[in-house]
Amino acid sequence: MNQVRPNVPKIAFTGTPLITADKTRNEFGSYIDIYTTEQAVADGTTVQILYEGRQPKTKVTGDSLDELFDQYFADRTDKEKEQIKRRYGTQQAIPEAPDRIREICRDMVGHYRPVVQPNGFKAMIVTTSRNAAATYKQMLDEIDAPESAVIISGTHNGTKRLSPHTDSNKQKQQIQQFKQPMDESPLTFLIVKDMLLTGFDAPLCQIVYLDRKLMDHSLLQAITRVNRTRKGKSCGYIVDYYGPSGYLSEALEVFTSGRCQGGIGQYRR
Repeated sequence: MNQVRPNVPKIAFTGTPLITADKTRNEFGSYIDIYTTEQAVADGTTVQILYEGRQPKTKVTGDSLDELFDQYFADRTDKEKEQIKRRYGTQQAIPEAPDRIREICRDMVGHYRPVVQPNGFKAMIVTTSRNAAATYKQMLDEIDAPESAVIISGTHNGTKRLSPHTDSNKQKQQIQQFKQPMDESPLTFLIVKDMLLTGFDAPLCQIVYLDRKLMDHSLLQAITRVNRTRKGKSCGYIVDYYGPSGYLSEALEVFTSGRCQGGIGQYRR
């Protein structure tokens, strides 16, 4: 378009401007009008989003990765540890460690049941990989958590472990069940990696449990899954297990200052 019509005026509408790199303003010029998250909350268009960082011992940032690796794979032999490192690398292996995910699931369910479940709302879990998503499902089932489903994309080299979660027809049914009230469908948790983080509208979703590093507009798109209004829903929650008080707090500052101010706060139980 720039080559065909280099001199025409360009006007854009976006809910997630590329602020940090100024890509949006460099392409389209200065803002004509801004509707902040604070205004949306005041108007009742959206609900406020509250953020909490939990479980410092599960975080993937700020600590020695080698120490974390040894902690979560303490039951493996030295040979098995080396095989895991060669196959996945330390950075990938830690977020996918079953012991770590089991610990998070126990804390997550302990948080969900008194805070969110009494009002009939549901939750999403955002994971670092497709394999981690399947492990979350396994661990939730093992601890007798509320019903969950994995929504991930399929690939040509998908494993038998992942293939049950990639059927598009089954996914459509599960997504519809997730949007239904509890008395109509008990499906409570949707476990995802990339799918449903953009444009997914489910007012019954009040909380996102985040176990993945997201930045800039991708972060804003993900966390606004919980700001849809519904009767009895006073706010949405983001609970971060990936890096409490680290990257997410810094990233949110981009959207809670200046032209995107308001609408996001922090809380502690």
